[in-house]
Order: sequence, then C-alpha cells, then structure tokens
Amino acid sequence: MSFWAIQKYEYWDPHEAAWTPRFPAACEVKGLANPPGYEWRLGTPRTEVNCTPSHCIYDKLWYNNGRYYLLVDGAKPVVGWKLTRNQDLHVVHVDDAQAFVDSINHRVLPGDTLIADYIYFLHPTAIGHWSEMMHPLYSILKQEHNFARPVDHLVLLHLKRVHLMEWGRAVIAATLGTGRQILPPLIMQQEVDSVWGQIPAPLEGFAPDEWVCFERALVVRDIFTGGTRTWLSQEDAQTFRRDIYKIYELPPPMPRRVPRVITFQMKRANRRIINQQAFLDMFREFGEVRLLHDDILSFVSGQGLLSRDGHATRTDCSQATSYLEPSNANTDQHPVLICTRNLLYCEMLHYCGGAEGMQGIA
Repeated sequence: MSFWAIQKYEYWDPHEAAWTPRFPAACEVKGLANPPGYEWRLGTPRTEVNCTPSHCIYDKLWYNNGRYYLLVDGAKPVVGWKLTRNQDLHVVHVDDAQAFVDSINHRVLPGDTLIADYIYFLHPTAIGHWSEMMHPLYSILKQEHNFARPVDHLVLLHLKRVHLMEWGRAVIAATLGTGRQILPPLIMQQEVDSVWGQIPAPLEGFAPDEWVCFERALVVRDIFTGGTRTWLSQEDAQTFRRDIYKIYELPPPMPRRVPRVITFQMKRANRRIINQQAFLDMFREFGEVRLLHDDILSFVSGQGLLSRDGHATRTDCSQATSYLEPSNANTDQHPVLICTRNLLYCEMLHYCGGAEGMQGIA
C-alpha cells in the first residue's frame, strides 16, 4: 500500500466501549443547517477580516466544495489572496450578502475554528514541520485573549488521519492546551489515492451543494505568506517547553552546560567557500570549530555514532570516506573514522548513522 493510498480506519465508540469502522456521531462536525433568523456576528453574513503580520482572523469565512471564500457585498471591489501557501482564497461579490445567504443551502459552525495548513504535505512525518506550524500559533493564542483556547474546531488541511502521528498530536494538544493527546473536534478532507488530488479534496461531512460558514476562523501566516516559523518570543518558547514537561508528567528541565562546539559540514570536492577563513573565524567567536568533510560520490554501509568530542564511539562500516578534524589541524594527520549514511543532527550534538550519504544531513 502506498503512502497516500486510501486508508481504512477503526474508531473508538465510547457509548459501545468498542472499536468500530463507523465514524462516531460524536466526532461529526455539522453545525447549524439553514438556521432561521440567525444572529450573525457584527450583524451581517458578510466576511470581515483582521490581519496582523503573524495571522489573520476571519469573521464569517465561507467554504464550498473544496474552496474558501470571502463573501463581499457593496460597490467596492475586493481581490482574493492566499489563505495559506497551498490554499487560495476566492471572492463571492454580491449585491446583498443576506439575500445571497437566504437563497443558498448553508450551514453555520458557531464558535472559533483553527484552520491549519500543513504546508509541506509531501513530508507529513517530518516532525520539525509540525512545530513550524504550531509554535507561532502558541504565541498567537496567548495574544488573542478573545479567541478560544482550546479552539472549538480544528480544520487540518492536506493530510490524512494516518499522518496524524503521536508527535503531531502531542504538539497540537500542547499548543491548544487540550491536555495529553486530546484534540478538539477535527475536520479533515475526504481521502483520495493521490497526494495531488488530496490538496483540493472537499472537507468530510459536507455535501457539494452546501455552503459552510465558519463563524470565526484563525489562520496562521506561514513563511510563504509573510509569517514566521517559530514562537514570537523567547518567553513563549520557554513556557511551551514547561507545558510539554507538565503534560507528560516529567520533572522540570534543569539548566545544563552546553558545550561550545560548532561542527561545520563541507564537501571536499567542489563546493569550497571563497572566504572560508573569515567564515570560520566568525564561528570561532562563539566556540570551538570542527570541520566535517565528506565525499558525495562514496557510499558506505552500516551505521556509526560520533560523539561531540569527535571520537567514533560505534562503527559498522565496510569503508569510510569522511573525517572529523579540528579546524586548525591537518586531516591526514588526525583522521577520525565515522560513517556517512544520512547523518542526522541530534539534540546532544551527536551525528547518527542512517541511510544514503551525508548530503542528506538535516
């Protein structure tokens, strides 16, 4: 089965206390169908938008059959924009917004909805991209005191349930303040068997002829629409870390000495830096500098681990093509054997052996 094949799921039904292939009614997000005499926020079904450099809040964001709309009335023309990197925002311009809504089959989702676009949809298991999506949101929700936390609904775009791994659930839960692995009512797109077909797929639970109004929706600006990819302050980062430790009942993090060692990975063959000496001198202002050379034309098998002091603590290589050296030393005089299969940068400044060559370093 391919990574983007249509999946079959089982759901926990708390009423039957059993797993079932039926989607539980308690998990369905339907909203109010054609509510008569509905009292619209700000007195109108017209869309109102308030944007900051980090996010936008939409009053009455409209949706129909895979597309999102601004509902606009009056004489002033409005041009749509990008809701997120992968989602366009279209405009429905009418003479009278209320008359238009009265003429269509529609639903209203009361409350506050988060619309989250996992913009790197080709890499749903890349844990850093979940943080990139959620860390700015954590800061934003602390600033937007009038927006619900936890949110009333979560629209997660361009992914499938099978992609919602434990790491993603944990980061979302910590960001929204719902507790350990608990998520708000979740709205996802219908599953199709192609990654490219998944992007425009319609939302689950709504008919193609239904217009859905999210009474209030928050959308974080990603780095492609003018936003950022991390917390908005160092204080928020520290608070988020404390929240994670508390949720998982871990002892609070203690201050620890971080070794001032900077490892710079470079290719031997044809990618030298013209001002390499000045470049390395700049790094030396912050700590000891070591150079890690590699040859992308050579491949090795097995795995290895390199400690922060530059010594190979475990090797299982049939051959080796890379060395770690102090930046002021001669490589041939100070060789240190390591493996170079898909080195990953770990928190403890270790290099861990893996798949297909050092050009895949993360």
